[in-house]
Amino acid sequence: MSVPLREFIPKLKRHHGIYVPTRTYDGTCSFLVGYDLASGKPVLKEFHTWLLLRGKGRPELYWPWLVLCEIHDDGALPNVKHMTAEQDEEAVSLLFLLIEEFFESRDSSKTDK
Repeated sequence: MSVPLREFIPKLKRHHGIYVPTRTYDGTCSFLVGYDLASGKPVLKEFHTWLLLRGKGRPELYWPWLVLCEIHDDGALPNVKHMTAEQDEEAVSLLFLLIEEFFESRDSSKTDK
């Protein structure tokens, strides 16, 4: 049985290079999609909806591009296969920040009920 993504994120952040050896944004997103699907308790669909509610990006974009819309205009998104090391680092940092914020908002909405 796998650990829910919510509980795994801190470990992934601490040991990012172990789980995603290239430490790229594209690699990190791919790892998260696989982990989410294998967990049996997928939450990235909810993360996608949460990102849409933030109002950045177009609804037809998949969540990895919605995260990038927090940095770039949705009409000028970089090619994730050809991002610089600095762009990858910035995008991965933002991804972890947004996922943590998503889980915190999800947790607080559950306690408000």
